[in-house]
Amino acid sequence: MPSRGLFGPGSIISHAGTSHAIPTSVSPGRETLFRRPPREEKPREMVGNMFPRDRFHFPPVARMRAARADRKRRGGAHCACRVVLREEGGARTCGARRGAIKLSTCGFHAAAVPPIGKGQQCGQKGVGERVLARRSRVPVEVRHRGKAEVGMGLPESLVSREARVGVIGLGYVGLPLAVEAAAAGFPVLGLEKEEGKRARIASGEAPYEGMDGGRLRGLLEEGRLEIGGDREGLRECDVLCICVPTPLSRTRDPDLAYVEEAAREAGEAILLGRRPKLVVLESTSYPGTTRQVVLPLLEGMGIRPCVDFHLAYSPERVDPGNTRWRLDNTPKLLGGLDGCCADLAERFYSSFVERTVRVSSPEVAEMAKLLENIFRGVNIALVNELWMLCDRMGLDVWEVIEAASTKPFGFMPFWPGPGLGGHCIPVDPFYLSWKAREYDFQTEFIELAGKVNVNMPYFVTGLVTRAL
Repeated sequence: MPSRGLFGPGSIISHAGTSHAIPTSVSPGRETLFRRPPREEKPREMVGNMFPRDRFHFPPVARMRAARADRKRRGGAHCACRVVLREEGGARTCGARRGAIKLSTCGFHAAAVPPIGKGQQCGQKGVGERVLARRSRVPVEVRHRGKAEVGMGLPESLVSREARVGVIGLGYVGLPLAVEAAAAGFPVLGLEKEEGKRARIASGEAPYEGMDGGRLRGLLEEGRLEIGGDREGLRECDVLCICVPTPLSRTRDPDLAYVEEAAREAGEAILLGRRPKLVVLESTSYPGTTRQVVLPLLEGMGIRPCVDFHLAYSPERVDPGNTRWRLDNTPKLLGGLDGCCADLAERFYSSFVERTVRVSSPEVAEMAKLLENIFRGVNIALVNELWMLCDRMGLDVWEVIEAASTKPFGFMPFWPGPGLGGHCIPVDPFYLSWKAREYDFQTEFIELAGKVNVNMPYFVTGLVTRAL
């Protein structure tokens, strides 16, 4: 007896409460297979030449291919997600369907609603829309929270240097960054909460060693650099750089209060201002700060990464007073939350830095910054310990180091001193040691180096007392 397989003769198929039997007298050929009963087709209003307004309907493959071929013949402009743009009121808008957030591979385009008129509220409550026309290089309509204005997308504005840059914190890291960005052609707002420092900088005084006061005054007079203390000015910025201190607590644990406060200010600026924004953290901290501290704070305010903001980490490498290696000629590390975030950060920094070095993630950039400073701290501890030994042995440690420096390979000279100085090297090793304990790991070598350096002032005091 022949087998009654799937859809074989005599099979019963149920559809929408109705049973349909396949005749047993006919072999199951292609023409005899069950077909869905015809239904009345409802007319659909088309948007552009591709997507209907029905949010649950997708055009057949043949229609999509025909539309693609038609676009290719006409050479029409496309947005980043390859949806045909159409003219409306002198601006090019996207014909994407209503109700779905369709992200392109680059992450720059959010096609959330069909074209709307000026002054109308966006269909996605609380969500702005920035439509990009990357291929056509034409102005596009930027819709945000109910108002529309003509402008360029974030990638294009970074290349043309029309993007407005906000620098949160004008310390020895933030002020040089603001000056370089302004000198490169970006309009820059520097946010400084300390009133005395803000007044000195606004008057053209360079408060840090090695800074060019004349250059600072020139940028202020030209209006390319603005100094303020009101965080509402950040709402109109396209790029936000967080350059705030990361000190230690009394128990030598990381104190990220300044970073958290700056992240909340950035989130407020994104929520109430122009979108999307590029947010870059430059403050030195342990691996995971960007993703585990800054990102949750921003997401907790109801804004979405790679839609409302792009997040990256690029550690400062400032050496105050060093006239040879400056911000513009020191390679700039950067790591983005994903590819589109890293792309935007690279576009921004390459405008005024000779060389950018892109790494795979923010965590790699954060760890690399700590390694740079811990390397110096550990080697300083080594030479300080040799200094104490040479003192007991009656040897001149400086002569010993100069003799060892004659080797042309495999040796780098470090010089002893009364301990560690600067803003980073005394602090950064403790950030990594604290983070390592989370993974049940003891950084004994790093902690021993810190102990040696902490005791150096007592050793130097003893030498002075003995000499007197």
